[in-house]
Amino acid sequence: MKKCGYYFLLVTLFLTFKSEAFDFKTVQEKDSLYYVIAISGLNYRATPKGKVLGKFPLNTKVEIVERTGIFQEIKDEGQLKKGEWVGVKKEQTRVYVFDAFLANKKYTPPFNIYNFNSYEKKPKSIGFIVLTDSFPWSYDDDNFVDDAYLGENDIVRHKLSSTYRARFLKGLKIKETDKVFIFNYVLDTILTLKVKELSLLAEPNPYGSNKPISSSDYLIGFDLEKKLGNNKVRDYYSSFVYVGKENPFVTNNIKPIVWKETTTTTFPVFNLKEYQEYLSKDELSFLKNSKPNKVFIFENDFYTYFLGDYNQRFRCLVIQLNNKTVFSNLLYEGENGSFAPLSIAGKENEYNEQFTGKIFKNKPPVLFGFMYYSFSCSGIQFLDNKQKSIRILCDNRH
Repeated sequence: MKKCGYYFLLVTLFLTFKSEAFDFKTVQEKDSLYYVIAISGLNYRATPKGKVLGKFPLNTKVEIVERTGIFQEIKDEGQLKKGEWVGVKKEQTRVYVFDAFLANKKYTPPFNIYNFNSYEKKPKSIGFIVLTDSFPWSYDDDNFVDDAYLGENDIVRHKLSSTYRARFLKGLKIKETDKVFIFNYVLDTILTLKVKELSLLAEPNPYGSNKPISSSDYLIGFDLEKKLGNNKVRDYYSSFVYVGKENPFVTNNIKPIVWKETTTTTFPVFNLKEYQEYLSKDELSFLKNSKPNKVFIFENDFYTYFLGDYNQRFRCLVIQLNNKTVFSNLLYEGENGSFAPLSIAGKENEYNEQFTGKIFKNKPPVLFGFMYYSFSCSGIQFLDNKQKSIRILCDNRH
């Protein structure tokens, strides 16, 4: 009798394990296929809220196979995200993701603006424009890395051959006749390079990868080793990059924001109504019943910028034109983000993080440089609430 009980236990354990690993019929949905819309990718975990196993890149197609009933609210880029932890199919296993970052359509930005990056080739730093953040990933069609660098092979830096280069560029809708425009907003210059003259480099994920190696374990982009000397790379970290037929940038219109501290009574009324949905009651009460302990001001020919600092807990940004508020934003620190330092009058050489002005043709003025992000990418905001902000494509896999 004991032996029968023992075998029954073994069979039960086996069936339980088999169900967790391979049974993908927990959910019967008409539309179970979704796309990852998190710009910097979406972490997948062993269990809901559990250990991170890896990351699905932007626009990866996934299939939901389980709805756990575990709901959560998180703050991301100043917005409240409400969602459920769901099980999705990954090869022959099930992993869990937060479905607030899934949608039935691929993410399409207004236009792609890339970060200027680099890779180390001791003792030099080499300019590198990472493009994989905008690649339309799919498990059925991501074969743009030679098999010699995939599977159980070691992950190594390598140049894409002509065949795989053509596949990758086709996926991004980039043509060999296109150009790479690098706008350096500190130097206020534009460097123009030809796509056909740039190698495509596959760089191993700097945060590590596990075998079997897949295409998504590589950061792929334009190698600038032959176009930008080592002594110039550092000058170009403060740059935005566009790849296409026409240059979208303009010069002579961008300025660093140099703040002056002013009296707290000058700070305009900050409308909290649009932020009520994602502020806790305590946070909302704090802001309603508090005044900024420091207020900074910056003026140019058109706008007046006010920044209210609430004990390094919140920063409220208000921009006015002819004494009327045209833009406002609430900034706060958290696990994903921290405040960028301010450039204060008399200490201009210490920090130059915030910039404002017109950098795009036929677009309103912009501002950027207020936050540092650990797990995502920074953005460019327009001084027009009708104009959607641009997320910089930096392929942050931290």
